[in-house]
Amino acid sequence: MTELSDSIRTQIDSLRLDSAKPLLLCDADEVLFQFLRGLERHIEDEGYHLDLVSFSLFGNIKHTETGEAAAREQVAELLKGFFANRLHELDPVPGAAEALASLSRDAQIVVLTNTPPPQRAARAAALKAGGMPYPVIANEGPKGAAAGALAGAHKAPVVFVDDIPHNIDSVLEAIAHAQGIHFVADERLRPLIPKAPKALHRVDEWPEAEPLIRAALLG
Repeated sequence: MTELSDSIRTQIDSLRLDSAKPLLLCDADEVLFQFLRGLERHIEDEGYHLDLVSFSLFGNIKHTETGEAAAREQVAELLKGFFANRLHELDPVPGAAEALASLSRDAQIVVLTNTPPPQRAARAAALKAGGMPYPVIANEGPKGAAAGALAGAHKAPVVFVDDIPHNIDSVLEAIAHAQGIHFVADERLRPLIPKAPKALHRVDEWPEAEPLIRAALLG
């Protein structure tokens, strides 16, 4: 399992979770926020467009004038600029705030997101503005190590929601009793991402996801 950085460990140590109360760990992008649509706006302002033919940004971000795929280094710079400057512009996924508000009456909620640590405060502010004022862990890489540190000793049920299959696998390997929900908000991505093999459910709309998550958390 990936070793936690000092930054992630410090974030986790700052939380005070009740190990006897159900815990929902929830990704942000394409689960709570419409990440792809926001990224498209950003890259179009920079002279690029998204040609989504596979589940990857590399190779699918192209120069608008030439049609050539952007180099990996340029894609990395575009993402860096997006996270540094435009997180506050992301639109919430419909129904997310309402579903989490309902679930928060019976469970603890932590947003576990692969956001650069310097942008943790911006991500938390965007969540709060979108009606989702929950603690944020800005992770890097696979999420199993952070999830295990958060909830590996948790006695109550743990549910993890993410759009990336390998993140779900990572968390479920780290927390034996956790259950995974595979959720992909953008309808263009859905056919490109097979259901995570270890996920309990694949569901892509919050009105349908909320009762499934509640059942997994509360039985």
